[in-house]
Amino acid sequence: MSAVVEIQSVADYDKTIGQDKPVLVEVGASWCPPCKALAPILERLAAAPELADAALIAKIDLDEQPEVVQKVQELAGMGIQSVPTMFMIVKGQIVGGPMIGLQPEAILKDALVNAVNGAK
Repeated sequence: MSAVVEIQSVADYDKTIGQDKPVLVEVGASWCPPCKALAPILERLAAAPELADAALIAKIDLDEQPEVVQKVQELAGMGIQSVPTMFMIVKGQIVGGPMIGLQPEAILKDALVNAVNGAK
């Protein structure tokens, strides 16, 4: 990984989650203070050498990409009630439950490492 992927369309979303590597998807909003606090955490994780090319981190703006958010909600079988909400997607399927709200960096890193190890 090198940078957080900004999903701008349904085609971007389909391409991103269709990869063989785990994808941590954050649904957030530009007006959301916890989302703003989460951004540097996600950037650090995206640049972490131990995760290298083994996983992706992607962001979807709730207000700018409602059609993409709808696809995430359909995949998750639930609506997005608060932001940020994050999902781990492996081979097009959500693994585990949603991570709602600002999460510590260590928790997110563990989730990514576990997803990478489980995807092998």
